[in-house]
Amino acid sequence: MEKRKRIFTPEYKAAQKLRCEKYKSSEKYIAKKNSLEFKAKAKAYRELPSSIAAAKLRNQTPEAKAKQKARNELQEVKDYKSEHAKKPTSKLKRKLWSRTDKAKLAKKKYTNNYKNTETYKIATQKRRETIERKEYLKNYLKTPKGTAIRISINENRRAIKNAATIGDLKEIQNWIAEWKAHQSVYCHWCKDNFNPYQCHVDHVTPLSKGGKHCLTNLVISCAKCNLSKGSKMPDVWLATR
Repeated sequence: MEKRKRIFTPEYKAAQKLRCEKYKSSEKYIAKKNSLEFKAKAKAYRELPSSIAAAKLRNQTPEAKAKQKARNELQEVKDYKSEHAKKPTSKLKRKLWSRTDKAKLAKKKYTNNYKNTETYKIATQKRRETIERKEYLKNYLKTPKGTAIRISINENRRAIKNAATIGDLKEIQNWIAEWKAHQSVYCHWCKDNFNPYQCHVDHVTPLSKGGKHCLTNLVISCAKCNLSKGSKMPDVWLATR
């Protein structure tokens, strides 16, 4: 025999909802909810795999996210979180959590995503241009570690340069001296006007990509464009600017 599906009318549903609300406000329900047995059963139910999966799906809905966002913006919730974060137990939990593989992976993912944002690039550029940063780099390059790094970079560049095809060095030196004698020069890439001593000599085709160290492959570049371009080919770099 086929089982008949029960159909509830709107009136029946409304009456049932009123009965539930009335029961939840009764002393019998409140006493039952506050009992140790009820709390133990509720905790065991929440720890079931099916309950955890259902809670995750429920928390991912737009309604649940909007509700949580509105709750987090309440002043009492903010005050509670700030007070709770100052507790020694909370600090210990955060410290232990930061050492887990899951936390390290999440931090790495967040950092990589943030580094690709325009906000990070602007902040990094501003930090590089500060007087404090320039003084720090100047002092750091005088330390043993900084000196070793500078020597290593120069040796790598010299090795690449020696392996590349080299043009007339006298002609290159005369060209550099000529444009450095001007009061201002134009950057080949961004077309802005700069003091000659703020500019670099840039290889259009990088030496590491088979470029030649000759006048036909050399251009005047501002420090920002040269450092941003690095060892990239011009078409690849210009497409990602």
